[in-house]
Amino acid sequence: MTKSLVLFLGLGLLASGEARAQVKVGDAAPAAQFTEWMNHGRVDVKSLKGRVVAYVFVRLESTKSLHLLQALTTVRDELALTPVTFITITNETPDSVKEAIEVEDISLPIGLDPTDATSQAFGVQSYPAVFVQDPRGRISFVGQPGTKQEVRDAIVEALRFARPFPELPKALRDLGKSLEKWELKKVLDGIDKASAKKLDPADQQLLNDVKTLILELTRQLDRCADASTEEEEWPRAVTALSRLIEEHAGVAGAEKAREKLDALLAREDVKQEIQAAVAFAKGERLERDQNWKGAVKAYESVAKQFPATKAGERAKGLAALLETRAK
Repeated sequence: MTKSLVLFLGLGLLASGEARAQVKVGDAAPAAQFTEWMNHGRVDVKSLKGRVVAYVFVRLESTKSLHLLQALTTVRDELALTPVTFITITNETPDSVKEAIEVEDISLPIGLDPTDATSQAFGVQSYPAVFVQDPRGRISFVGQPGTKQEVRDAIVEALRFARPFPELPKALRDLGKSLEKWELKKVLDGIDKASAKKLDPADQQLLNDVKTLILELTRQLDRCADASTEEEEWPRAVTALSRLIEEHAGVAGAEKAREKLDALLAREDVKQEIQAAVAFAKGERLERDQNWKGAVKAYESVAKQFPATKAGERAKGLAALLETRAK
């Protein structure tokens, strides 16, 4: 039976190699390694610990895999303001992957696994398959591949204890403090200065990964702002732009954020929606800083002042959700 026929039938079974038991919920996530990254800068997957990671094993010539990627791209965009990384994993050649990216407009990060080493480590039985890794590095969801809502729910549940960047060692304490304060341009400048010195190789790799994550986050927020504006998801659009302005100032990719926000603020047709979204963004910042009382107060104010807006409706639900944390 040909490979294409297997994929057509939806079996997607591993063609060779000794079958391994599939990882289960609660297991430590296997070490994922890729020969090449596409749609994302190269990082050591170990540096993603603390974030939520969704591993999506696919065959890009499979219609079923492509449909899944389309669905998960929507989830990625919905959760663009949170510390989650999607990694699409395939054994296909760089040329065929590049062609698929162009033809199918794939924007999710892709890790190339030509020998299926990572696929076998996870014990993938068929394609597509989805595994969600929680911030502790343990598997919290296994899907074959699972529905879009199931994957989204698993990610949201795991996000409760997630952080956007890896913890830096004591030797890099000053950079770590700047990272905690979201002084990202200062962090990037500090990484360049530190890299000019002779660092421990592991520390240098970690700094390289932090730099990549900052630049990828900047691009992700800019993409999120554009997509959310097009979809008239005003709270998400304004929050993304506000974060670019406040936290990513001076970082490559954030240059047009102020111009984009000013354009939204000038729109008379959705004036109240944008005003509500600006107030909502302040609550989101307080929530990320874990200032629960401040976030609840901000969200309640938005809900009261702008009840008929998207931001007002969303703020009402978030205020109720966070109230228990504020006590």
